[in-house]
Amino acid sequence: MDIKETIKKHNETVRKTTKREWKKAKAFVIEVEKTVLLNLNSVILFLLVYALGANITFDSVSEIGKTVCMRNAGITYIGPDNIFEFFFNEYNFGVVLVLLLITLAMTVFFMSGLLHAFSMSKIGKKTTFTGMVIAGIKGCIRSLEPWNWPMLLLILFIMPLTGIFSISMDLLVLAIPGFVVEFIQANKLYNFLYNSVMLILIFIEALLVFSIPFFLLSKKYYSEACKKSFKLIKGRLFKTIVYIAIAGMLATVAVVCLSTIISKAANFCHNIYKGGNVGTVSQSYYTMLIYNMTNDLLKTILVPAVNIATLTVLFFEYIEEDRTMATLSIESFNDKKMPVVGIVALVSILVVVLARGVYIGRNFFDNFAEDSKRPTIVAHRGDSVRAPENTMPAFELAIIEGVEWVEFDVQQCKDGVVVVAHDDDLTRVSGKKLYVHEMTYAETQELDVGSWFDPEFSYIRLSTLDEVLKTFKDTDIKIQIEIKINGNEDHLEEAVLKVINDNDMHDRCIITSLNKEPLIRIKELDPDMITTYSMYVAWDGIENIDFSDYFTIEESNYTKELVDNIHAAGKKCFAWTVNSERTVQYLVDCGVDGILTDDPLMLDRALDLVDYDGGVIRGLRLLFMRFKGV
Repeated sequence: MDIKETIKKHNETVRKTTKREWKKAKAFVIEVEKTVLLNLNSVILFLLVYALGANITFDSVSEIGKTVCMRNAGITYIGPDNIFEFFFNEYNFGVVLVLLLITLAMTVFFMSGLLHAFSMSKIGKKTTFTGMVIAGIKGCIRSLEPWNWPMLLLILFIMPLTGIFSISMDLLVLAIPGFVVEFIQANKLYNFLYNSVMLILIFIEALLVFSIPFFLLSKKYYSEACKKSFKLIKGRLFKTIVYIAIAGMLATVAVVCLSTIISKAANFCHNIYKGGNVGTVSQSYYTMLIYNMTNDLLKTILVPAVNIATLTVLFFEYIEEDRTMATLSIESFNDKKMPVVGIVALVSILVVVLARGVYIGRNFFDNFAEDSKRPTIVAHRGDSVRAPENTMPAFELAIIEGVEWVEFDVQQCKDGVVVVAHDDDLTRVSGKKLYVHEMTYAETQELDVGSWFDPEFSYIRLSTLDEVLKTFKDTDIKIQIEIKINGNEDHLEEAVLKVINDNDMHDRCIITSLNKEPLIRIKELDPDMITTYSMYVAWDGIENIDFSDYFTIEESNYTKELVDNIHAAGKKCFAWTVNSERTVQYLVDCGVDGILTDDPLMLDRALDLVDYDGGVIRGLRLLFMRFKGV
């Protein structure tokens, strides 16, 4: 046989194999569709009731848990200075465990109800809403047995962290904050370790993915279910991942299509109601707002449901191939009527949940008639998207762009000179393992701190605080100076105040820090200097902190109540660090006074587009974002 004939035969084999696999994939998708549609009415009702009830319940339970933990720790607010007191108080371990178990039970309730419905579909039987609820309650009770607590690791930690295979509504999203991700990505070693850990977790998740149906449908202990999952996935790992990916993509496409239809319909109705006027925003932006809200809501509801349906279809296919159907509990395939006592209990719970929901909703819609105000733009370390951070070119760009505020960081050299730099360790910006506090100012001038960003900035050296303030002196820009603490400072607060006063810029500068000690010291030295507590976590009562006049808080912590409390105390608040347009509308709705960003031009465009109108629409957005868990 010549080479041409061999190649032709090989191509024909590949074509037939591809066609065969395509047919299998198509048949699989059809099977998932049939599994979902047979009990669609019951599933939709279950999803809607759970979406409302579980979010309100989790909101209430977490609020109670937080309050109890704060009382145990003897604190009135939670911030960077007392976060460890909150989490590592001996009494709080038990409270946190209870909260985790409640969340686990709620999540298992959700998965059990859907697994029951889709399993019934697989054997061609109809189910009811009450049947799903009873299955959910049984799964919920079993998950609370101590020997089944290892499920916590998979369901509440591994799956939310990887974000690969969502099989529960995002009640508890263990998401890594954006500023932590940015820090990890900026360091090659940390980035490598992070990605390695993620790959390991994804692999573990894939091995354990069938432990959920084994646990809930076979009535086995979770440890046994894990062993069964290992055995079932053997030789099928690649197929499972591919089929789950296919189902996920189709679910995403469906969500996009539905979101588009709903947003355009909402825009049409709103135009009729408003007589063609949508207020301060363009029709396209209004449509985008509705689209984003609808998209997020549908993803939260539909994607987990489709994933569980996919998991059910694969599970039944694999156990049929292995002839292990007998391991399933017959009880899982029967609907039981809920007893009168159960109905009364369920109705009572729903009444309490709805009452709590009305209370939350009422608070959200109170005082929403007022329009939002445009927050000021704070150039974080200058325009650090178009020039190296904390350098003269970045500050000069910020001046040209007309920002209201500029924020930068200061460190202290060995000879007492205050320089503008974010890190004491200069490895990231100079490529050399050197520390600011170990160098004189003259020695820092030998370091290139611009080439890391782009070779054209190779001439850049560290600037002194005095040089930077003189750059802004003849402008109207206000300055946020963040004091960085590394343990080697020598009267840094006094040195910073001296430079500010020498430049006659006392009334245009505020002092910020992630540490409370520098702010307390600044207030001792100069009670009139405005201080700002920079917080990566900010819960409850922070407005009563006496050493801080303003607050600059990581964006994901913000709620309307937090901003209202800060404003009621006569203080201002800024959000850091916003580099995506997606969260700008929410921060405007909350009423923040300013937003820190690496990209002032992007933020300026975003603020030109957002909706500043008050009223019901604003209330709905805030209510949605609260339950979404921003």
